Amino acid sequence: MNTFNSNWLTEGWLDEEYKQYVLLAWLKQMQSQFEQVKLYPALDALSKHQKELKQLLNQFKEVERSLPSELIGLNFGEKKVIRKQLDQTSDFTAYLERMTSFALPKIQIKLDEGSSIHEFVAEQLKLEPVGILPLYKNEGYVLLQTEQSKALSLYRFSLSMIELVENQAHRLQLRLIEKKVKSPFQTLEQLKLELIKKFKEWPNPATFVLHSKLQFPEVETLVPICRRMLVQEITIS
Repeated sequence: MNTFNSNWLTEGWLDEEYKQYVLLAWLKQMQSQFEQVKLYPALDALSKHQKELKQLLNQFKEVERSLPSELIGLNFGEKKVIRKQLDQTSDFTAYLERMTSFALPKIQIKLDEGSSIHEFVAEQLKLEPVGILPLYKNEGYVLLQTEQSKALSLYRFSLSMIELVENQAHRLQLRLIEKKVKSPFQTLEQLKLELIKKFKEWPNPATFVLHSKLQFPEVETLVPICRRMLVQEITIS
């Protein structure tokens, strides 16, 4: 998936038709990702560009409110003066406003499509503990399992806090340990015991399994959603 420069509006050739083509080509890439049920990083990229364009649009409104105006009358019923804003908008500002108005609805449509797919995928997933969970749950293992497949992906997770400007946020890292084929006679609890013997950091590590009813792309869909589900499970429980 090609990267989409966040400065696409202001860099290079400032031709509206060309810029619209660049945007639509990028949105077509997002559509292709969604058709393959590959949700990330497409959803994050769409959200990021939507936020940037909304901030740009808000800046336009601030500029408009700061433009000089002249008194043209009085409204005695509402007890306020009527002013006419003097038009000092530059061609470049007008161009940016037209382009953001063109882009935002189209990005929103793709965001809605991706969110609907995300909701569908999440309905097919179930996160459960394997065995008894310890009091310390910020580190451990998670097994990714699809019902139609005997293959398993084993990940190690680590939850930490990051400091933002105004508050704190959780960050969960997932690192693939190995992929293996599970024997039909092997239980998840036995797999957990194997992990304990192989990695001796904890006598009873927090271990979860993410069951998926359907086959989905692991890296682009299952892992990002699993990360979010784990954060919610660990921080709430």
